[in-house]
Amino acid sequence: MAVVDTGPRNIVLDDLTTHNIKQLAKINTAVFPIHYTEKFYKDGLESSIHFQKLAYFNDIVVGGICVRLEDSSSLEVGKSQQTIKQDDVQKAPLKRIYIMTLGVLTPYRRYGIGRKLLEWVVDLAKNTVGCNGIFLHVQTNNFPAKEFYETQGFTTRGEIHKNYYTRIEPADAYLLGYDIEPLTKEEKDQRDKEIRRQQQEVIEAEKLKNAQEKAKDCSDQPCCASKPPTKRGKGRRKR
Repeated sequence: MAVVDTGPRNIVLDDLTTHNIKQLAKINTAVFPIHYTEKFYKDGLESSIHFQKLAYFNDIVVGGICVRLEDSSSLEVGKSQQTIKQDDVQKAPLKRIYIMTLGVLTPYRRYGIGRKLLEWVVDLAKNTVGCNGIFLHVQTNNFPAKEFYETQGFTTRGEIHKNYYTRIEPADAYLLGYDIEPLTKEEKDQRDKEIRRQQQEVIEAEKLKNAQEKAKDCSDQPCCASKPPTKRGKGRRKR
């Protein structure tokens, strides 16, 4: 595998927009043997249960990820052909995140980009009320991908899923899962409140710092230095 000598490593994740959506499509075309429709990418922009990110390595787009929320009570994990209603998923007491795609261009693998994308998914799951796990399917001959997810804490669930894929060979897949302790609404509200409090503290500290620097700059200027009071000259008092 070719390795790119990039020098300093700067990995940044960015939201999907109408301006960069084609870049994600190019990444998926280069990495996966499956062709994804325009609706697949459109859902990432318009659907409330779909989430996508692009990965930049030293300002170059080299990877991306697409996930969606599902109702955990549904036994059909990751079945793309089933109709998923957004409202039903949002109202479900327990949800799961399904990773539809996570890919990095071959020359840029082993730089921690895939791990960075996966960390984003785990953070998303832990901050989603009622989310109890993350799941994905891996083709049975994709040993590097299976090993990667296992090193990140994922485990194989059940037996091999026969004929999971319809247009690629081999058609069989492993189902991998990562358990999450579900976050309650009360815990989410308390966490958000604490984040807002910390952000306000940072703002107030910055204001105080700016005020102190401004006062110091002013005291260093002769025109701002305090002047002694002018003595009133003695003179005749008018009658």
